[in-house]
Amino acid sequence: MISVVAQTSTLILSARAISMTDLTAFIDSQLVLIALSWIARAACDLITTTSIAWSLKKKRVSDLREYDYASFRLPFLTSVIAW
Repeated sequence: MISVVAQTSTLILSARAISMTDLTAFIDSQLVLIALSWIARAACDLITTTSIAWSLKKKRVSDLREYDYASFRLPFLTSVIAW
């Protein structure tokens, strides 16, 4: 629902911006719609980021501390040194 508000307010702003003649008058008259658009888009981004992070954390098979980091770093370091 928030994404619909964000998209609709952006569409309305775009349509009104095409017909504007004075930038300062446009900003003053559309300040509420601009703020609504920014806040709704930020909320959508925050919800999306949080849900992706939560999903990835939930799907994690094992903890990274279980791995031996030296076995991962050694081939990389030898290839860098040999380069």
